[in-house]
Amino acid sequence: MERFTSHGGYAPQNYAVSSTRETWSHDGALLDVSISIPSAPGKRPVVFYLPGMGEGAANGELWRRQWAQAGYVVVSMQPKEYGEASLANKQGGAGDPGSPGRTAFSEAVLKNNVSQFLWGLGKIADRLRSGNERYAPLDLSRVALAGYDLGAQTVLRLAAAPKGLPVPSPVSAFRAVIVMGAPVATFSGKVAGDIRMPLLLVGNGRPDNPAGASAPEKSAWLGLPAGQKYWLSLERASHRLLSGSMSNGSYWSEVIDVDSSERGGRAARGRPGYDGVTGATSSAGGDWLRATDTAYGSGQTPVEYDALGGASSRGGGRSRNSAPSGGNRGSQRNTGDRSRQDIESQARAARQMAIVASVTTAFLDATVQASTEAHDWLAEEASSWLEDYAQWLQR
Repeated sequence: MERFTSHGGYAPQNYAVSSTRETWSHDGALLDVSISIPSAPGKRPVVFYLPGMGEGAANGELWRRQWAQAGYVVVSMQPKEYGEASLANKQGGAGDPGSPGRTAFSEAVLKNNVSQFLWGLGKIADRLRSGNERYAPLDLSRVALAGYDLGAQTVLRLAAAPKGLPVPSPVSAFRAVIVMGAPVATFSGKVAGDIRMPLLLVGNGRPDNPAGASAPEKSAWLGLPAGQKYWLSLERASHRLLSGSMSNGSYWSEVIDVDSSERGGRAARGRPGYDGVTGATSSAGGDWLRATDTAYGSGQTPVEYDALGGASSRGGGRSRNSAPSGGNRGSQRNTGDRSRQDIESQARAARQMAIVASVTTAFLDATVQASTEAHDWLAEEASSWLEDYAQWLQR
């Protein structure tokens, strides 16, 4: 991260982080909850992150870890019924997000997800009021929302109707919202017009998300009321990349391949190697740009590229997980087996993940903590730093 941000990116704090994961229950419903708390002193602002369809609370680890290291308590929530096992158990077959996606994005499901989030928020507020030491660092007067995919739909609804929600004390208001890979249709009509708080839309301009959205992403963004509205559109990025989840090689292959949803993306969820059930196993953490080392097939990367898109000085041999020299050579792939296009896709995806981590953190600092430095970076430096990897607009 330091190598990338030293070339014009936004450089936040870098605190140590501790995390826990629990399952909460109420009225027969189960809520998957992951809480990451930085070692920063005093009360800390809170980001509530809602993951996508078929993901657990431990997914989105790249973004959640980045925000926590920057000094935010990050609380991730996912109703179990739409979590890791939902595609296989309830939605008509593992690895087929097409039909389940359309069902999961219904108004009935949205209302249920909003209700479960508010219940979880209330439980956290109760624990804070009761003097639970684990929750002492949480400053619920400084709260931001963030969501990906199905979670993005939920945070949009929360952002559009903050005054009409039974939000528990001491949460006075949500200060900002980050929307990643949202179904564009959820921006239509009254929802878009009611979002007055600062908003960052992170997308890819492609209609390949599981809700089957087809309306232009930019048009959706322009429909929002002006005032601290930002749009980061990654060029030639997959919907999967926006999830911030990095668990294994097959998952990584979906991230770098913008056509994976039409080809191998659906099958990946049904393979034993897909880590949807244990999404937190990625050790990416603070040095998450190790994602460029992730396995292709047996664990060999064609060339190790840094986040700036250049060849790494470490050389292009094996990754840490590949077989030792002389072992099972026939199953390994070397540089000659991988096209230049694949190498460039890997480098581009790594840089774009760094861009999302940096821009979202600057947005949080500017809106939740009123950082002048972060605000000035977004207004004056972000656009040129992105080069041709992303488009950046603000209004």
